Amino acid sequence: MMIRNFGVVEPKRLYRSGRYTFKGMSEVAKAYGFRRIVCLRESQPLFGLETYRKAGFDFVHLRLIEHQRIDKSILDVVFPAGIQSTLVHCWKGAHRTGAVIGLLRRRQGWDDQAIWEEMSFYGFGKPENHLELYLSVFPDKADQERIGV
Repeated sequence: MMIRNFGVVEPKRLYRSGRYTFKGMSEVAKAYGFRRIVCLRESQPLFGLETYRKAGFDFVHLRLIEHQRIDKSILDVVFPAGIQSTLVHCWKGAHRTGAVIGLLRRRQGWDDQAIWEEMSFYGFGKPENHLELYLSVFPDKADQERIGV
């Protein structure tokens, strides 16, 4: 595994993934041109901050708890205006990353079905297994049978 669950969210601007080896991440960064990494893991980053800086990356660590709702204001931190291209990642690249990208898609005007299809494609799984993250993106779905509550 060099870089898990990698995907292009917006060409030349935004990428997503799960955990990675430093070599794998460096190779993908070179191929896609990103120099900024936003880590959404609650625990320590995969490598020390100095390792990222020495390699020329702008590294941001936002400690998101895996089973806690995310406020849409996080988008202003993860995707500030005028920022260079960015890789957003968590451990699997599916749940926290999926919810943050889902919030971005909502801001971009995507419909719920398209957002859910993208989240599912990257392995979000059953909503009830990550209910708070799911409800971060789809707050109006709390009472629907589809999520099993």
